[in-house]
Amino acid sequence: ANAYDMPSPRVPGAWTNEPVSPALLEWRISRNGRAGAWHTAADFRTQMLDRKLFDAIYAPPTRQNHKGAAGYYCYFLAHEWKPSDGRYRIEVAASDTRENRTVAHLEFNVVEGQVRS
Repeated sequence: ANAYDMPSPRVPGAWTNEPVSPALLEWRISRNGRAGAWHTAADFRTQMLDRKLFDAIYAPPTRQNHKGAAGYYCYFLAHEWKPSDGRYRIEVAASDTRENRTVAHLEFNVVEGQVRS
C-alpha cells in the first residue's frame, strides 16, 4: 500500500510540502462479507523506525524525502499471506498522531493463487 501524511503545522523552508509517513498504518481482509481483525503494518506513534527494519517495512518503489524533492512511501502489509481462491476486500487505514484516520479499500479476486482485479 502507498500512504503518506502532510505535516501540520507545515514545515518551513526547503522541506515544505513534503510528505511524511502516517503515524500508524493498519490493514484487514474481508471475505464473504466478514471482516477480519486489523493488523499493524507500521507504527511510528512512539518511536522512529530502526533503520535495520527499513526494507522489511517499506516496499519498492519507496523513496525518502530529499531537500526540495518529495518522497513516495509504499509499505509491505504482509510478507507471508497465502490466500485461497475467492473474492476479497482489503482495507488499509492510515492515521496521524492527532488520531485523524483515512480508510481506503480495494476489492480483488484470487484465481489459481494469482490476484486478478
